[in-house]
Amino acid sequence: MIGGEAYPNGVAFYTDEVWVKATRGRDQNIRVEVRRKVLSQSRWRKRVAAIPFVRGLALMGDLVMAHWRLYIAGCLGGGVLLFLMGDTLLQNGTSDSLHTITWYGELLMLALFLAAVVVIRLTGISRYHGAEHQVVAAYLTHGDIERDKVLAASRVSSRCGSNLAVFQILSYGLLTCFPLSVWLKILLSYMIGYELFLCDERGRWRWVLSPFYRISGWLQGRLLTSKPTDNELEVAESAFLTLHRLRKER
Repeated sequence: MIGGEAYPNGVAFYTDEVWVKATRGRDQNIRVEVRRKVLSQSRWRKRVAAIPFVRGLALMGDLVMAHWRLYIAGCLGGGVLLFLMGDTLLQNGTSDSLHTITWYGELLMLALFLAAVVVIRLTGISRYHGAEHQVVAAYLTHGDIERDKVLAASRVSSRCGSNLAVFQILSYGLLTCFPLSVWLKILLSYMIGYELFLCDERGRWRWVLSPFYRISGWLQGRLLTSKPTDNELEVAESAFLTLHRLRKER
């Protein structure tokens, strides 16, 4: 399985064993960084990956470790919000306070999502994201990444993390019917959403989930990706070819 990530100045591709990131520096040269993923190769990690729902928490942990700065910023923002609403909580009863915390928590998540979309559109992430998708699509369709095939490939991918986000939102919406805390609903929605995301790889329930894939496809095409230039495609191709070479040498 091959995954990918887009950055403001580059693209990363990875498997269960290796992670390759290519970036374009200010001097316009492309730099490629390679890391071995020791954690994902451990026995306990492989066992966890086979346990339904628990593997969603494991993936969440991987994302937190990989992007800990973003998660710290989000937690700090939530802490500031709770501090500012402290007077409101003291003035209300316990049930009203819990309702207010839940409402503010959901508002915070919406604000973080919109902020992420703005950052993606205003930086080079959307173009690199599009390049990442087109390179993978060309390889899966043709078995190579010749430039003309990459240019003709789609920027919409059924393997994109935006599908996972859509399934998380769906799961979270269903969980709002139950009297659960915001944080517990977040954890459960991630666990359930990841299982729905895996349904695509197994080919099960695709006909049921197809409306949500269309929503994700619209998000990818309109908000989360944009047409890459030759610069972004060259960087993405460099990362992918390095990963492909390492896999063949293994």
